[in-house]
Amino acid sequence: MGHIRNTTAVRRWATVAAGMAVAMVVTAPAAQAAPASTGEEHCVVVLDKLRPGETTSRVVSRQCADTPEAARQKHQEAYAGAAAATLLLTLYADINYGGASTVLEGNAGACDTAGYGFRDLGSWRNRISSFKRFNWCQRVQGFDLVNYGGAAYGPWTTDTPWVGSAANDRIDSLQTRRL
Repeated sequence: MGHIRNTTAVRRWATVAAGMAVAMVVTAPAAQAAPASTGEEHCVVVLDKLRPGETTSRVVSRQCADTPEAARQKHQEAYAGAAAATLLLTLYADINYGGASTVLEGNAGACDTAGYGFRDLGSWRNRISSFKRFNWCQRVQGFDLVNYGGAAYGPWTTDTPWVGSAANDRIDSLQTRRL
């Protein structure tokens, strides 16, 4: 009988120990995972302000990564004037401010009546579906071709969750300025 009691006690102890081990595994804190890449490109582009007689703002800096945060970090590391650059527009590949994005910043402050011009959107040609405006960039005009050619879209004077069917994924160049 003593042997049966010891075996029963051992089994009980083993069952309790196994249960505790499972509980420790289930309740152990999960390791923090790095943010998942979405496979989308996010960029920060700094432009020079238009000067009299110019139609195109010079690109001062362009940094891209697979998350908005990583693009911002690369931008801050690469561009010494990052603190001085002013947020102008954020362009989005999807409606309602979703998907890949490009932040346009101004090297010479907020929009004025001369504004900023982006004559060739490069990798962002035919991708814009929505955008947000900042710092007195009250008017945004899109164009079907580079160098402000072809059909003109807009002008938009508010944040735009969808540029509409005519302009969606068709803008190759754009201008923004204060009214």
